[in-house]
Amino acid sequence: MKNLKYFVGAAILLGALSLTSSRPTKAVSFTSSKKPSRSLKKKVWQMQLQDEVNRLEKIYPNQIGLYIKDLNTGEEYSLHADEKWYLASTVKVPIAIEVLKQVDAKKLSLEDKIEILADDYVDGNGPLKNMNPGDSVSIRFLLHQMIALSDNMATDMLIRVVGLNSVNQLMQTISPGSFSPITTLKDVRRHIYGGLHAKGREISGRNMIDLRRISDPTERLSKFMNLFQLDQTHIKLKNIDEAYQAYYKENLNSATPRDYSKILEALWEGNLLSPDSRKFLIDTMLKTETGQQRIKAGLKPPFVFAHKTGTQYQRIGDVGYIWNPHNANRKPIIVISFVRGITQDEVSAKVLAQVAKYISKSGVL
Repeated sequence: MKNLKYFVGAAILLGALSLTSSRPTKAVSFTSSKKPSRSLKKKVWQMQLQDEVNRLEKIYPNQIGLYIKDLNTGEEYSLHADEKWYLASTVKVPIAIEVLKQVDAKKLSLEDKIEILADDYVDGNGPLKNMNPGDSVSIRFLLHQMIALSDNMATDMLIRVVGLNSVNQLMQTISPGSFSPITTLKDVRRHIYGGLHAKGREISGRNMIDLRRISDPTERLSKFMNLFQLDQTHIKLKNIDEAYQAYYKENLNSATPRDYSKILEALWEGNLLSPDSRKFLIDTMLKTETGQQRIKAGLKPPFVFAHKTGTQYQRIGDVGYIWNPHNANRKPIIVISFVRGITQDEVSAKVLAQVAKYISKSGVL
């Protein structure tokens, strides 16, 4: 029945969501930091957006997290934006900011070469896992791989260079107490597999890569047990699904959409990096290759989306800036969007693409 629900939901999305809208839920809020003279416009775009988003909320209740802020007016829209959501690879933006802060401080250079160590390997996108220990790559290359391709190995190498404490301190400085601890991507895997058995905390990066190649959860669990010579009686949880759900309950690598937006706002306003480093990061976000069927798929020219995606088991995200590059006098809107609990990533992506269409239709752009 659960799969039927998602199938029907996807069909409704593709049919332009003809359900009637309902009243806003308590999780929805509209605010403006500007004078009341702007209130009519506020009501127009925010109420228009809510009228449409309600359709999605009826199909996927409490499964969509959304926060939008217009940097021109300060006006906001939110849906479940004060709940903590798993960030997945959207954590890579603050990691990039910390790297570039150290570049600005002359502690590092974009051209510095970083040697690949035997312990650097982890599953995920990108070519680094096919390179050899002892090979060297530049910080510039690692930043591009981390943001544009969402390469986990590049991410953990950059964390090794700048220090995980520095990354977490940065986020606490921007929004004190709002972010749960950020870990390495390798530790994410070790927490998940450690939920199955304590030996999972010791799993190597190479073994993570091998396990990632197995798409069937039952076969992946069998491979995990074979790696450590275990049988079903040794496994604490029933399956891979339970391991992920137990991990999500730890609330690591999590934040509210509203709090995450503070990072992007501070970055855009030039409060975190030098002009050159700021431009480098936003330009790299414009080159993001992942998540093409999410927010970006719901936008039409001339609007562009400089963004970072996140993807993990039953969790996806897409965060960034939407703006018209031909209008130099207008700042972007920030969009922080997450979907959880939907078994098919392609359905989750269609949900976010529909959100982007609703944003465009609302008039906020």
